[in-house]
Amino acid sequence: MAFTLRRRWAIFSLVLASSYIEAPFPSSVVVGQFNNALFAQRDGDDEYASSIFVPAPLELKRHLSVAKKALDEQRYSEAVIQLGELLAGRGEAGEAVMQDYFIGKVGEPAGTQMSLKEEALRLIGSMPPKGRELYELQFGAEARALLDQGIQNGDVDALTQVARRYFHTKAGNEASYLLGRYEMDMDHPLAAGMALQRLVDYSPESNRFEPELSVLLATCWARAGLTEKAAEVIERLRQRSGGAITIAGEKRALPSTGEEALAWLDKINGSRTEIASNSAFQWAMFRGNASRTARSNGGTPLLNSRWRLPTANDPADERVLREIADDYTKEGVAAIPSLQPLVVDGTVLMRSPRRLIGVDFRTGKRVWEWPHSNDLSLQPTDSRAVNTGNSASRRNELSQRVWEDTPYGQMSSDGRAAFFLDDLGGTAASARSVRVMPFGAFRQNMAFPNSTNSMVALDLARQGYLKWRVGGESGLDEPKLAGAFFLGAPLPLMNRLYCLAEVNAEIRLIVLDADTGRLEWSQQLAYLENRVITADQLRRLAGASPSFADGVLICPTAAGAIVAIDASTRSLRWGYVYQTSQPMINRFGGFQPHNSGSKSQEFGERWVDGTATIANGCVLITPVESDEFYCVDLLTGQAKWEPKKRGNLLFVGC
Repeated sequence: MAFTLRRRWAIFSLVLASSYIEAPFPSSVVVGQFNNALFAQRDGDDEYASSIFVPAPLELKRHLSVAKKALDEQRYSEAVIQLGELLAGRGEAGEAVMQDYFIGKVGEPAGTQMSLKEEALRLIGSMPPKGRELYELQFGAEARALLDQGIQNGDVDALTQVARRYFHTKAGNEASYLLGRYEMDMDHPLAAGMALQRLVDYSPESNRFEPELSVLLATCWARAGLTEKAAEVIERLRQRSGGAITIAGEKRALPSTGEEALAWLDKINGSRTEIASNSAFQWAMFRGNASRTARSNGGTPLLNSRWRLPTANDPADERVLREIADDYTKEGVAAIPSLQPLVVDGTVLMRSPRRLIGVDFRTGKRVWEWPHSNDLSLQPTDSRAVNTGNSASRRNELSQRVWEDTPYGQMSSDGRAAFFLDDLGGTAASARSVRVMPFGAFRQNMAFPNSTNSMVALDLARQGYLKWRVGGESGLDEPKLAGAFFLGAPLPLMNRLYCLAEVNAEIRLIVLDADTGRLEWSQQLAYLENRVITADQLRRLAGASPSFADGVLICPTAAGAIVAIDASTRSLRWGYVYQTSQPMINRFGGFQPHNSGSKSQEFGERWVDGTATIANGCVLITPVESDEFYCVDLLTGQAKWEPKKRGNLLFVGC
């Protein structure tokens, strides 16, 4: 990696020195707004949007207001300090200054909403040359030192930090350009286009990267399938450059039409070789990959089984599970189990109602189990118990755990460890029962809902050895995560785990080091004062896990909104609010109506899976708390079509 980055930087410097435009670019450029973060909502959702998204702290708003006033009065040094500290993550607001927030009036037209830090970027870019020079003097040396160190060490994270904190310095522009090149090398054309588009939209100094910037940006959009955007970039380049540019010492005419532009890009870049496949040789996370669109490499299915293992160890439990499955079939319910096995390096990871089991893929032999002790959170019914109430309670618990409890049933792996949730408890409904034990003894239901849970990492090479455990009341191996309730299995990406958690009535994106479980950073997403997890059965069972494609993290909340985050800049990109069919639940267990015309849905009468699917620049959403099917643009959050009612239709993804 170090050699690659240093070599890329050397090539980049050479290109800057040798490439030139026949007709020079104008010295002043109008910086357009590229509204990365915006609210998108349907009519009537304004009030709910304003309540679910966390408002920016007053201290951070003060930075913006003081900076705007200073700009109006041409006191650029004051504006530079206020905006620079806001972007660099310094100030008196503590951890809050590291977060991003939506700002603006929710009812404004879509496309005009921005995040706090995107607005700060825009304000710096709008300053005259004198103000930008002051910004360079204030932060340029710090940014340059961090960039040089990152290039020397081959540290992509350092480049990301420079681009995020010091974008409007020369080093910050260079870091953004290098990140675009890096994403393109990694075959992430949309992520690369987003990084380069920030240069075009926000940096008045982006001309120093031309014409390569425009050619590379057009290539990114073309390979991402956004051909119209690619043609627009080439057309703007043609108009600014007098119709010709010099590439590798050779003067080349630019195309004059959109169709010619795409052919011209193919000629310049050569034919593209597909080096990546969407088919998975392993199945290391729910739906196979980060965008939730993987296809397996299986052949024609055969009816004879190689081996078979029961879902439950206890014969009584297994008998009950068969009865429940038969009942679902008779009722015509599309009952897809929540227990989702994985296949990682010849090991099948499967969850039973009480354990996680590692099974040899070839033989079906159980290699290891977790937990290793008998102190289990969900005890099986004693085979001697004949009490009807006790049997009914156990049946409900098994039905919920095997078919409905998504956070329990889903896991993920980075190839080295298995990640899953523990200490989940039950739901508010299951907490109402008590167990009648043999000889008339009473015991509280062990499925009582928990206000916290934990995330566990097991070492696969060491047959399920515990690597780390975080969460719970104390935080365990990461005290900063004390009091967290993880909503779903984490998404492993580049040695990090991206997961969603509820902390102090806030839904947050939590990013952990995959090796240690240590918290790297977090970003607030939504505020749920009236929907605590212990009282909200639907949200507890549905869970929530992020999806990822082309540099954008899609974070469902299962609470009436979905949020997109730019992974490289850690900034909010957009938030989409939709109508829910569930009532709001306050912290005391009472109900607060929201869209109260809809009835509360039970299993079999709602969407089975609320995980976002990302394909062809679109985000497909089937929120379990809504009766509608949504499709929004990955980059903007704008609806691609009118929401479709689920009704009595059966939607099957193949």
